[in-house]
Amino acid sequence: HYDEDYISDNIKAKIGLEISDAINAIYKDSLIKTLSNINHLFISYKLQSPFSKYYPSILIQELNMEVMSHHEQNYSSSNLYNQIRLGKYLDNFTKYHEFHPDINKLYSTYPLINYQGYDNKFTEINIDNLHKYLHNHLTLSYTAIDKFYKCGFMFYLNNILKLDIKEDTFALFIGSLFHYVLSKAFLDHFDFEKSVNDFINERVLTAKEEFLLSKLKEELKFIINTIQEQQKHLAYIDALYEEKVIINREGNIKITFIGVIDKILYKECHDSTYLVLIDYKTGAIDLNLNDIVYGFNLQLPIYLYLAKQLKKFKNPKIYGFYLQPILFNETSSDTKKSYEQQKQEAMRLHGYSIDKCEAEFVLLNDKSKIIRGLRQKQDGTYYKGAKVLNEKDMDLIYEITEAKINEAINDITNGKFHINPKVLDHENVSCKYCQYFDICYKTIDDEIRLNKVNKIGGEGDAMDN
Repeated sequence: HYDEDYISDNIKAKIGLEISDAINAIYKDSLIKTLSNINHLFISYKLQSPFSKYYPSILIQELNMEVMSHHEQNYSSSNLYNQIRLGKYLDNFTKYHEFHPDINKLYSTYPLINYQGYDNKFTEINIDNLHKYLHNHLTLSYTAIDKFYKCGFMFYLNNILKLDIKEDTFALFIGSLFHYVLSKAFLDHFDFEKSVNDFINERVLTAKEEFLLSKLKEELKFIINTIQEQQKHLAYIDALYEEKVIINREGNIKITFIGVIDKILYKECHDSTYLVLIDYKTGAIDLNLNDIVYGFNLQLPIYLYLAKQLKKFKNPKIYGFYLQPILFNETSSDTKKSYEQQKQEAMRLHGYSIDKCEAEFVLLNDKSKIIRGLRQKQDGTYYKGAKVLNEKDMDLIYEITEAKINEAINDITNGKFHINPKVLDHENVSCKYCQYFDICYKTIDDEIRLNKVNKIGGEGDAMDN
């Protein structure tokens, strides 16, 4: 206790309150009495740690205690402790050339302690304890499934133990702002400034962030105007925005699978409803569907899977599923097109369309203006490279996606969180951006090597343009 209270020791003494020295004396006397009542008392203190030095207690003088700098080592109490001490002595020997006299005796007794060896394998967990820890309920999403297929241990640390540190960066803030405003932009009575301010709310921005935000707001207005121009060419008028789809699964534990589709354009006719699924994308786009057999690139297929679970649509059929870039930073000087024209073309939809459908469900006449690389010949066939799928392909993608989701759920609920990063066609697709790389001590033996899948479905004869 120190003289640091609101009422000082001088005032306490005058009004009859105990001062800090008196309180300390009481505590010291109490501690000495407690220690004196313990038979065969042995007290130890450390001299140093890696970061600090320590000093003997004043109780040594107070109680006239004997200090034993060296005492006889007892090796008869614990085999495990003996092996730990041997490891410590070996550390001092290999690092500082300090030879402890008991090294030879300990090493001859424990020659197989596997010094400096480490087995990084995941040693399984009790399934009942896992379910109890999760309170018999787990929420999953595309992002969680993606992490699990990249590496089970990454998923375990991130989604079960929740060791991920959520960084509230300005880049993430802008991405969320764009998605929020775009979810409101095409509704009645939309107010751009109000939507932006509603999202910012009480967030305090630096001067630099304020400047960047003013520039990005202009970019966002351009994006909204471009999408509005695109919609003038579409035959699908009805739309849903930020549509959340929730699927509950009962099993060992309750699983809630959640996905949000940024935009669903739809057209109802007779007994069917055709859907166009669109997700806004601020980063790089990868449309390869072949790797979904390994659980990779499931984002678009999961939208296809989720859309077919929606109860609000009658006999839902998918016309197409697409990613739409909403941030564009690259321009080309080898073109006569203006910067704005290049941005407008970059914002075309990237994805897959059905090859044939009834005339009343056609999305638009000249698809290549809205959907990248989707050009048709006069006979109705597509040029080479067009990303088109027939209904059989769509069904196959749906079935594979459902199977991979179920497989992931089964493995997760059974605690299969092994260190198993994937190497796809000689490229490690799991560890590149993993924040837990320094924890798992991955070895080459842990890697799961996969071969590229050439084709799981058909594509038309199309030219990408």
